[in-house]
Amino acid sequence: MTTTGAGKTIDVQAFGASAQIQMNAGTELKTNAGNIRVTSGTTGGTPTAGGAITLGVLDARNGTTTQSAWGLVAVQSTGGAILDSAADTVVNLYAKDARLSAGTSVGVQGTTSANALEVDVATLAAAGGTGGINIVDTS
Repeated sequence: MTTTGAGKTIDVQAFGASAQIQMNAGTELKTNAGNIRVTSGTTGGTPTAGGAITLGVLDARNGTTTQSAWGLVAVQSTGGAILDSAADTVVNLYAKDARLSAGTSVGVQGTTSANALEVDVATLAAAGGTGGINIVDTS
């Protein structure tokens, strides 16, 4: 999915307990310096624990390599993990600033099954639960 025009926003949310969002490896959510928000579960009103979010590519660039001109990205799974759709080195997230928050893990740690999220961001904030955080900054 690609927005037309500059500064447009993409907002994807899966409501309900254990609701998941799954992108295939080649799938892109792309804006022209707009913001992208992907959320599984709810935080306001009656909170529900969302399921895993599996990312393809979230791209908030504007056609330049100047990160300060790119859009913002936020990914939140209130009860699950934020995962990379493929065990590769393809960048999953391009943004000026990114916020990643997961109930269990951001990326996958381990000696045989490790699969980091690859990011190209100026500023990153990440919070993971019991599964920890595994992120590679490619910038």
